[in-house]
Amino acid sequence: VQHYWVDAGDEGSADDLEHRRFRLGMDIGFTSKVKLSFDLNMDRDGVGPLVDNFDYVSLEWKLDDATTLQFGKLRRHPLTREDGTSSNNILTIERSLVAARYLMDNLGGVYVEHERGDWTFGGGAMSGSFEDDDGLALPTLDGGLVLQGNVAYQATPETELRLDYVFNDGDPDNNGLRAYRH
Repeated sequence: VQHYWVDAGDEGSADDLEHRRFRLGMDIGFTSKVKLSFDLNMDRDGVGPLVDNFDYVSLEWKLDDATTLQFGKLRRHPLTREDGTSSNNILTIERSLVAARYLMDNLGGVYVEHERGDWTFGGGAMSGSFEDDDGLALPTLDGGLVLQGNVAYQATPETELRLDYVFNDGDPDNNGLRAYRH
C-alpha cells in the first residue's frame, strides 16, 4: 500500500491511496508428492468482482526426490538472478528497467525441474497467450509456443552460476510476453 499527498500551492493539491497488490493463495497437498497451488489477485479498488484474476494456478507432481513436474498457469521461472530474487529481498523500490523490460507474465504450460548435486536443470513448454475476457487471465492455446530452459550451478553457498533462455516463436497472439524472439 502506498499513499501520496502533493500540495502545489496555487496549482492545487492531490492525494490518493493505492493498493499495489493484494493476493490470496493456498497450497493443497493431496499426497506427499502431489500439490495444487494458486494465488488470486484480489480486487484493489472495490469496483469490480472480488477476484481480479489468477496470478498462477499449478498442479505439481514430485516424480522422485530430485525431479518435479508442474502443469498449469505457472509461476514464472526466473530469467535473471534479479528476476529470481523475491521483491522482499531486493534493495531497491522496484526491479531494474532492464529486468522489467524483458520479464514475461506467468504462462500456461508444463515445466520440469531436476536437481543433481550442485546442479539444477529445468525446461518447459508454454503457450504465450492468455484470455482476459472473463477477467481471470487464464492461459489459452491461441498463441504460439514458448520454450524455456534454465541451468544453474551452486558454486558456493553465496555464488550461483546460471544460464536462462526463452524462445518465443513470434506468434502475434503471444500477449503474455514481450515480442523478443530470444
